[in-house]
Amino acid sequence: MPEPSKSLVFEKVGNVAVGSHPWGLAIDPAGGRAFVVSTDENAVYVVDMAAGSVLYKMGTGAGPWNAAFDARRKRLYVTNGDEESLSVLDLETRKETLKVKVGKLPFGVAYGANRDEIYVANSDSDSLTVINAETLEVKKEVPVGDYPYGVGVSEATRRVYVSNNGDGTMSIVDPEKGEVAGKVTVGENPSGVAVLEKGDRVYLAGTGKNLVLQVNPAKLLVERTIKSSAAPLDVAVEPGYRYLFCVHRESGEMEVFKPDDELKLISFQIEKEPVRVEVDPVGRRVITSNYGSSSITIYKYGVTPKK
Repeated sequence: MPEPSKSLVFEKVGNVAVGSHPWGLAIDPAGGRAFVVSTDENAVYVVDMAAGSVLYKMGTGAGPWNAAFDARRKRLYVTNGDEESLSVLDLETRKETLKVKVGKLPFGVAYGANRDEIYVANSDSDSLTVINAETLEVKKEVPVGDYPYGVGVSEATRRVYVSNNGDGTMSIVDPEKGEVAGKVTVGENPSGVAVLEKGDRVYLAGTGKNLVLQVNPAKLLVERTIKSSAAPLDVAVEPGYRYLFCVHRESGEMEVFKPDDELKLISFQIEKEPVRVEVDPVGRRVITSNYGSSSITIYKYGVTPKK
C-alpha cells in the first residue's frame, strides 16, 4: 500500500540567550548540544538543546565567526576573523588548546570525518585552508573564488564545496590533490551551503536574489531554483525527510521547503536577524542563531499523517 501523505509539524522549544551578537552555530547530535559563537564576546556558548539552557561558555580568539564540531575528539574549531587563526577548543577540559594560523579573515569552517580534515574559508585571501585534524598542521592552501563564505563537505565523494560570495560561483575542491576540481556559476552573492549526501546535492542560499539553489556538482550545473520570499542568508537540509530550511536575516523569517516536490511547506517569524540554521536529525530539532536578538531559537519537528 502507498504511504499516506504527511505534513510537517513544528513545536517551539524556546529561545535561549547566548551573549551579544551570536553568529556561528554547530551541533553535537549525539550529545544533544549546540555550540553558539558570540562575535562580540570572543566566546562560544554551549547549550543543552533538550533543556533549552546554557551549560557553560569558553573563550576563543578575536572576532570569532563560525564553528565546526569534531565528534571523534570532542573538539570545536572556531574561525577568528580578527587574527587570521583557527581556535581548537577541547570540550572536555573546556579550554582552548591551540591556535592554527590560517589566511586573512577566516569565516566559514567545516570538519570532514572521512578524510579527518578541517576546512577553513579565508574570505580576504580567496582561499581554502586544509588542516590535518590529527596533527593540526596545515596541509594546503587552495585558491578558490572571490570572497569565499560558506563551506560544505560531502563525506561520500570527499569533495568540499565553497560558496564564493564575491564572484557568484561555487568551487568544488578536491582536498587530496589540493586543487579546484570544478566551478559552478550560481549567481549573485551565494552564502550558506548545505550538503545532502544521498544524491550528492548541494544547496546554496543566495543573498543577492530571493532563491535557494540546488546544485548538481557532478554535472557542474544548477538543476533547480527554489523561489523564496526574501533573500536567504543560510540554509540547512534534513537528511531523512529531505526538508530544506532557510533563514532570512532582514525579515526575521524561516521558510521550510520540500525540494523533491517543489513545495513550500511553511514559513514563520523567528527572532531578530537569524543568520545561521542547523538541523539535528537525532533529536529532530531545528536551531537558528539570531544575531539581532542575541539568542538561539530551538524548534522540534516531526511529521503526522494528513487528515
